[in-house]
Amino acid sequence: MEDKVDKTIKKQSYGFKKGDKNINRNGRPKGSVSLLTDIKKELKRMAEKDPEEYKKLIRFYIDNEKTRDLLIKMIDGMPKQKTEVTGADGGSLAIALEKKIEINDVLDNFDDNSED
Repeated sequence: MEDKVDKTIKKQSYGFKKGDKNINRNGRPKGSVSLLTDIKKELKRMAEKDPEEYKKLIRFYIDNEKTRDLLIKMIDGMPKQKTEVTGADGGSLAIALEKKIEINDVLDNFDDNSED
């Protein structure tokens, strides 16, 4: 029972649409700084001005298991996780399509519903 499925999808443009109210046309104000940038500057200043206090702060976060794990995830990023889906007993997974749909119809419908 092997059905052939049309896997061709027309290339869809995902660019900005003129008049989209969700676009921030002015962008971030010039000279604004993110919270992360502020924290990095403060840590650098602390390390230069008071190295012992800086070491205590680092030691505090490293000694606490939860904050240490959080720091590691923030510094190195979360590890990539692969997910493998198999059928019964590790065999092939059968997928049955009940109705053929066009991806453009789905995307058009999604756009219509998201404007509310």
